[in-house]
Amino acid sequence: MVLNIAWTCLKRLIATIYTTMQDFNGPLHLFLKKRPDGKYFALITPLDRVTKEMVMPTYTKRWRIETFFGQNYFLGIDHLPSLNLHTIQAVLSLRLAAFHAMDNFRNDLGAEHICKTPELIHRHFLNGVQGRVQLRDDLITVSIYGFKYDREVASIFLNLESKLIRASIDPRIPWLGNRRLEFKFF
Repeated sequence: MVLNIAWTCLKRLIATIYTTMQDFNGPLHLFLKKRPDGKYFALITPLDRVTKEMVMPTYTKRWRIETFFGQNYFLGIDHLPSLNLHTIQAVLSLRLAAFHAMDNFRNDLGAEHICKTPELIHRHFLNGVQGRVQLRDDLITVSIYGFKYDREVASIFLNLESKLIRASIDPRIPWLGNRRLEFKFF
């Protein structure tokens, strides 16, 4: 990397510099920030109109997304199941539902499990559990077989629709085509 030393110091210990790199055409904008713990983080972007006010909040959100994908790769969200957009939407929706179910499950388990990643929770409680997902009209039925902790989980998921209605929550899920979810344990 060839640095063009023309630093501009900004508020909150953020510095910017325009730079160039070998085998890359065009200028790059480097943002460097010193965090409260004394460590630095840097962001390089080819966009020259980006300001520190724009880039730092965006990067912070992006980092959370990358962390989410990194911690949840075991759900298979690192690849698409098909080129069919409806299939992609359905599979990603079900995987996101699985993530939220596991995240809530982890939080409900208490202090012993709260710091475990979703993968560790999956490995400890769900690994080897079998199930079936069926779609009939506007109802998605999730049947779960041989789950060691079915009593504990069933108390959360059985009669989910009526629980949501009592809480004044629409039981239809917009990102699943306004369908409702039903869980069964065997």
